[in-house]
Amino acid sequence: MGVAGLSVFSRLKFFGALHPLGAANMLSSIQGKTLDQLYAILVHKLFPSGSFFSGGWGEINVDWLTERSQTVKWPPPEIKVNWKCIEKGTSQGAKYSILEGKFDSPCSSAVFGMLPQESRVGRVRLLAPEKPTETMACVLHLPGTGDHGFRRRLRLGYPLLKHGIASLILEGPFYGARRPDFQRGSKLRRVSDLFTLGRATIEESLSLLHWAEGKGFKPLGVSGLSMGGVHACMVASFYPGDLACCPILAPRSAAVAFCEGALQHGILDWGPLASSTDETNKNITDRLQRIAQVKESIASLKDLDKGGPFAETPFFASDVSRDLRQLLNKQFLDGDHFYPDDLESGGGDVLRIHDAIQRYEAKRRLQEVLEAFTDVTLYPRPKRPDAAVFVAAQDDAFASADSIRAVHKYWQGSEIRYISGGHVSAYVFRANCFSQAIKDSFGRLMAANPGPHVMPKS
Repeated sequence: MGVAGLSVFSRLKFFGALHPLGAANMLSSIQGKTLDQLYAILVHKLFPSGSFFSGGWGEINVDWLTERSQTVKWPPPEIKVNWKCIEKGTSQGAKYSILEGKFDSPCSSAVFGMLPQESRVGRVRLLAPEKPTETMACVLHLPGTGDHGFRRRLRLGYPLLKHGIASLILEGPFYGARRPDFQRGSKLRRVSDLFTLGRATIEESLSLLHWAEGKGFKPLGVSGLSMGGVHACMVASFYPGDLACCPILAPRSAAVAFCEGALQHGILDWGPLASSTDETNKNITDRLQRIAQVKESIASLKDLDKGGPFAETPFFASDVSRDLRQLLNKQFLDGDHFYPDDLESGGGDVLRIHDAIQRYEAKRRLQEVLEAFTDVTLYPRPKRPDAAVFVAAQDDAFASADSIRAVHKYWQGSEIRYISGGHVSAYVFRANCFSQAIKDSFGRLMAANPGPHVMPKS
């Protein structure tokens, strides 16, 4: 729905909120899921910069799933980072330096070949005390969806300086200076780009941690906000040593955000995902189902309802599951027998029903694929799950608290903390809680037996 579809009063409310004073008043009165949904609609529908996955599936490489347990052989490929100092300053009484470095992506050949040319050179910043101590901790901050550049994560790194924790901040593939020319803003063009981004982030992260080891940083940790937190979990899964981990507002899988959460507003057109085959003309569902390792992650379709009016028409006979049939029965039919031809002269109702079915099935297929590739609970547990601190917002429309609890439960011995509000308000108002959680994950790493813990919401 665009601005033109809003009432005059609604339009005034939306555009009034864009004024600095109006935005401040709105933020102070709207939080949680309401603010998350409002933000998603504002960014993705009222002022869109294209649609996620407008180019369809891309090439869905299921071989990556069978190789999941052998993603990286340790030690990973070494990287040579060319550094230059770009800033010196003082934050909260601590003098710091910021170095910016570039490196050739160390990704495996299969992943490197999938990266666009612009993403093949990595960028990273190192925020460290001006006079580092002999032993200094270091945390690697990974980017979330649409996190261009370094500014958001530098904000989390400054408070850590006084605790002797340096920050390595990776600019992710497909974003910032690594964004390909064909991509509009933050909107990944193909579903396969999301998987390439994730696989490249994991491999680059492991090489950066190995680099930090070689430079004498210890102990080490990894953190990330939202999708960056999902990737942080995966990095911790593959890292062979002790590693602090702090996933912040991170869903169990990308399916939670794109298919259940507010990020689905960023998919403006589900048509490109209606096809059951990828760009190599291979059937996505069939290929997934043939891999035994991922069968548990594939949602079973509900048994088709063989009775009722829809079962009598070819239009609805094969692919519509029971819950959608019941919904359409209730909304359009009122229990009477119905045939598509009955509505052809009624102003396009059949087309609207067909579009609803297409969207429903495209979303189900996307959820199935995203669960298979990005569900953290399908990855190995890290060596030190007790050194993980999860942060969940109680009223998050992008990454539900239930989703985060599922990973906390899977990582036995980890800690989970709840903060009030939603995804957007937590980032705006509770960044200090994020920095504290990162620091405390290092404390748990250094403790002999920190034990599981659930911190009540604050």
